[in-house]
Amino acid sequence: MKLPPKLSPNKKAAERNILNALLGSVLSVLAIFFLLYVGNLLLGLFTSNQAEASTLNNLKELSFTVEKVLKEGEKEKAFYYIDSDFTLIGFDHSASRAITSCDEEKEIVKPEKCKQNSCLCIFEEEIFVDCHPFSEKINFLALDKADLFQGIKKTGTDYESLVIDGDNCDKVYTFKDDWVIKDLLIEKKQDNIIFSIVGPDEIEKPGEVKKSS
Repeated sequence: MKLPPKLSPNKKAAERNILNALLGSVLSVLAIFFLLYVGNLLLGLFTSNQAEASTLNNLKELSFTVEKVLKEGEKEKAFYYIDSDFTLIGFDHSASRAITSCDEEKEIVKPEKCKQNSCLCIFEEEIFVDCHPFSEKINFLALDKADLFQGIKKTGTDYESLVIDGDNCDKVYTFKDDWVIKDLLIEKKQDNIIFSIVGPDEIEKPGEVKKSS
């Protein structure tokens, strides 16, 4: 039987070089995928932290505006931003829970931080994040003419409880835009703080004097 010819040292070295090159290429591709994966995780964490920080900062600004309305009794406008992962809920002073009309009337329990107070609270997917309590015994209401609030209707009134969902209760079949940022009008009527959306005709431009009707 004729034996196969032996490979020359040069040919063996060439094959080893090819195998080493292939192995190096595979390892390089794996390293690139790993770096992309880690980078994506870090970017997601950074973006998430930014979104939470912006949402909480806007909770402070909104709470400051409400305090001003309570103190001065005047209507105030506010630009309000909330990220799509978060929900703002206004708890009345006597309430122990709130109900959102998202996801078939989901119940949210009032946080311990403001158990005896009225408060504005931020939740991330039903997980409590932070609250701003108010010393006054007030109720939070929303006057919703554009289907942008997600509270439950108050029987016999035009108002609903105050719930703002960051992704606007978006579902696959509704195609709603996220809340992002909206112009709010905040006013006090008796012991109620009422939120409504400012229409384009109600926004005064800088230097513009609104004509009286």
